[in-house]
Amino acid sequence: MPQTDGKKLLFFFIALCTAGVLHAQTGNIEVYAANGAKGSTILVAKNKSPFPYVVDLYYLRLKNMLADPESQFQAAVPAGKQVVMATLTPKGPGKTGWDFKFRYFLGDPTHCVPEPEFPYRLPFKKGLACLVSQGYLGPISHQNTFAIDFLMEEGTPIMAAREGIVAEVKEDSNWGCPSADCARDGNYILIMHRDGTFAGYWHLQYKGVSVKVGERVSAGQVIGTSGNTGWTSGPHLHFEVFCPTIEGKQTIQTLFNTQRGINTQLEQGKLYWH
Repeated sequence: MPQTDGKKLLFFFIALCTAGVLHAQTGNIEVYAANGAKGSTILVAKNKSPFPYVVDLYYLRLKNMLADPESQFQAAVPAGKQVVMATLTPKGPGKTGWDFKFRYFLGDPTHCVPEPEFPYRLPFKKGLACLVSQGYLGPISHQNTFAIDFLMEEGTPIMAAREGIVAEVKEDSNWGCPSADCARDGNYILIMHRDGTFAGYWHLQYKGVSVKVGERVSAGQVIGTSGNTGWTSGPHLHFEVFCPTIEGKQTIQTLFNTQRGINTQLEQGKLYWH
């Protein structure tokens, strides 16, 4: 059996983690107004990133104008593309105007088709055994979430559980606490898979990310180091796989290759290793 710290097995800590809306990194998306046909104005969403995003035009105030009934107001915008969100036409003579607000979310829900039988790799190195301190639909902070908390010391190498492309990273935080006030302080990596799902690796160490956005990583590649940043009550790795939604994300169940066999669903309170 791989080496592990016996003290860890006695300490079943409470791990709190974020599960909110996935806001994109600044500068990836813009919405601008342009001249359309027959004196109309079109609102166009432009995606400047190498990843798809959903854009939601959630507020629109018009002065002497009408929105075309076929306007989408919400749409998936492919990587490097532009999509017309709304068409505005003058309602009558006189001065016209508009005001709008928008938000955007990483991924494309329409192209997320999870592969339920795909076996994920444990996100840590061989020779290490980790306790699942909180599993799927856990009683503390996973009540409506298919996420896994692996108990591990700060500085433990984190490996990619599946091949994919790095979509977002955060590593500038050196703070964590057992309160929602610290939710935005969590360092993380998001990796997009071939089936449109994303894997999230949370609570990483300050400057603990070793990959870059746009980099393709293989399963088992070191991508960072574990930490204790964000909304957490102890050092651990929070791992989850999800499909993006306009509300944020929908986590999904995954299977792993472990010492207990192929296609194992991890359980809270048990040790796992390669």
